[in-house]
Amino acid sequence: MGMFLLILLIVVGYFLFFLAIVTHMNSRIEISFVALVALIIYGCSLGILVSIGKYVGNFGIILYVVSGLYSIGYWIYRGFCILNEKNKIQWGAFLTLFAYVFAVLYITLFMRVDGADINVQMHIFNWLNSMGDMNKSSSFQHMLLNFCMFLPIGAIFPFITENKERVFGSTISFGILVSFLIETSQLLLRSGVCDIDDIISNTLGTV
Repeated sequence: MGMFLLILLIVVGYFLFFLAIVTHMNSRIEISFVALVALIIYGCSLGILVSIGKYVGNFGIILYVVSGLYSIGYWIYRGFCILNEKNKIQWGAFLTLFAYVFAVLYITLFMRVDGADINVQMHIFNWLNSMGDMNKSSSFQHMLLNFCMFLPIGAIFPFITENKERVFGSTISFGILVSFLIETSQLLLRSGVCDIDDIISNTLGTV
């Protein structure tokens, strides 16, 4: 089951990468050629990450670091672009998203009892390895709740700006950034487990 979900995640990741390229490419270029180029780039990048993961000993750590660097770097870049382009912001959607993200941060960081230890979980799909039917059910509910918690972010974010050219990639990147900040803050504040599975489920919810 874990291997099936991993393969599914890889396939979904490729199609998201392909879709991001298609939305920015010249319409004269053949789709089949773009699909082949995207597959080569995606496959090589994934191969490099897997190789690094084997060297480090845990692919989840690599995925965690990459998600953090990508989302932070992307939004530093997009921040400068937004300031230069001066896109018109839909303040109603912006304030709604701000209020929701604030509520999510408050629930996930400040409504929990502080832990005595620093907990880190960097094994992908570790929730599938829970022992006992009750624990498996509880782990599945936890992942489902993380998925559903980020659905509003994916639904609200596209309405913030009238510029729809990069809305898909920006929405996903924002979801990754919020999830990364939550998991990292839980680690630093000792208010929960810094879990790579949470980042995956949150990102899928945003998508």
